[in-house]
Amino acid sequence: MLRNSLVFSTSLTIVFTTLGCDPKDSDDEVTDPGGSTTGGEDPDDTGEGLGNDNPHGWGCIDSSTVIDVAAQTALGFSAEDMLDGKLGTRQSDLRFFTEPTFLSSEIAGKTLPLEVTLAWEGGEVRLVESELDPNYEYDWGESDGAFEPECHDRIEVDVVFSFVTAGGELDEQRQTTLVARSVDRAHIARGSVTAEGTDLYPPALQGSLDPDAVFDDPDMTLRVLVAMATWHGELAGGALSVEMQGGPDHGDGGWIGFGPIASWGDEIPFFEED
Repeated sequence: MLRNSLVFSTSLTIVFTTLGCDPKDSDDEVTDPGGSTTGGEDPDDTGEGLGNDNPHGWGCIDSSTVIDVAAQTALGFSAEDMLDGKLGTRQSDLRFFTEPTFLSSEIAGKTLPLEVTLAWEGGEVRLVESELDPNYEYDWGESDGAFEPECHDRIEVDVVFSFVTAGGELDEQRQTTLVARSVDRAHIARGSVTAEGTDLYPPALQGSLDPDAVFDDPDMTLRVLVAMATWHGELAGGALSVEMQGGPDHGDGGWIGFGPIASWGDEIPFFEED
């Protein structure tokens, strides 16, 4: 039987995403040039840049089948097996970085007590089989040679993810998807929480955090605030990342970049192929 018991962790992880990456690196659904449509999140895309040669599923055709939570799959495990030990509430700290230096003095270097909860409330469970799209063009921009994407079968589970600081700065609860291609490791595919006024990843923030207080530079705007989370065995950790926009002097059309500003939880090991 699935357990929703409390699971506690003690150390920290940092999930790294490079500032200044391509603005199309989002959770949006992506339609590739071959005409197939794939989800914006790849099963390896934990935000860690680890074991992630195809972060958006480009060039892959996915077929989903709704299955029972206890059904054994060709992956060698059931969703019930995968969820065991991951559900429940973890007490942690959300630790804001001192870099990048454009973080405001109100949050740079601060530590906020944090509670992260993963719950399964009978949401849909899917087995996703993924294969290369034969019509996809594999030429990868300026890179030498062809880029052949990696397509991975996986289990997806509709879950509820909560990310709450003790002081109420973040009080976010989202219905989202937990993605796993191994029984031990899973990550939130769409765990975004967002700043007021953006239509990229609704809904808006429920906590008291003022999006205008994140950066000192008045010319910089917080477009998206993303809560990242990965579970690996008994470990769980992640990051709070931002997408930034500035005035016309900042990047392409004012877009600046995407990257982490804080971390929480355990240090998650690299994802390794079986």
